[in-house]
Amino acid sequence: MPQSPLRRALNEPFLHFLLIGVGIFGLFYLANGMESEPDDLTIEITQDDIEFLRNRFEVTWRRNPTSEELDTLITNLVRDEIMVREAKALRMDENDAVVRNRLRQKMDFIAASVSTAQPQTKEDLNKFYEANETEFVQPQQIAFQQILMDEGAVLDLNALFDDLNAGKSPKSVKRSSLLPSEMALSTGAKIDGVFGPGFAEGLEGMPIGTWGGPVRSAFGLHVVRVIEKQDAELQNIEEVEPQVIAKWREATQEEAKEAFAQRLEAKYQIIVAQTDQETD
Repeated sequence: MPQSPLRRALNEPFLHFLLIGVGIFGLFYLANGMESEPDDLTIEITQDDIEFLRNRFEVTWRRNPTSEELDTLITNLVRDEIMVREAKALRMDENDAVVRNRLRQKMDFIAASVSTAQPQTKEDLNKFYEANETEFVQPQQIAFQQILMDEGAVLDLNALFDDLNAGKSPKSVKRSSLLPSEMALSTGAKIDGVFGPGFAEGLEGMPIGTWGGPVRSAFGLHVVRVIEKQDAELQNIEEVEPQVIAKWREATQEEAKEAFAQRLEAKYQIIVAQTDQETD
């Protein structure tokens, strides 16, 4: 039996969403009082506003907007302003974690922009570099060859090491694998990125120039010959100047944000309730 138009309408999901929206809007009115008129009911779109809309359109679409498109942009700007004012009148911006976080980000941006505008001097960079030398140390690097072993095979490892150290080709005992048979000088992080966590640490105590092991990776057991080791060393400031500048700017911005926050805090009387904490 066909449904009546009223029943079909009641079953429409759009109607359900509409009723939910009306309900939420009504709850805001009840919670915040019926007086929800914005303080200012005048909306003025200035010539500067229109020029901004025109320029933004041109940057996006590589052409000037038509008169109809510009009218649409202005209408949308008016609607945005109306919706924001009405939402504020209903106090929808209060106790909203997303809104609060966005406002906090904007204030942090204002504070950080002060330091961004400040050009760094050579003296600034040298002082920062000297105070944070550990951040500019080139980690130890290791170059090595490896053979992935078949753990199920019965092998005399000492005999294998003797054969390999005597010149036997690693290819004759190598298990088929997509892993590189040799790595040039690489940091521990890069080595572990290929063979899995902990593999680089297993190479550190091995002598240079002889086959040894086994060293376990995420793929199995390996016999390894370390070819070269390069100890960790502090890089010259000239070698890492871009990193020094980036870290200096980051630190300066954090300092500026902290100083800005402290200046604002000084304006307020801050009262914090005593917390209940268990004492030993």
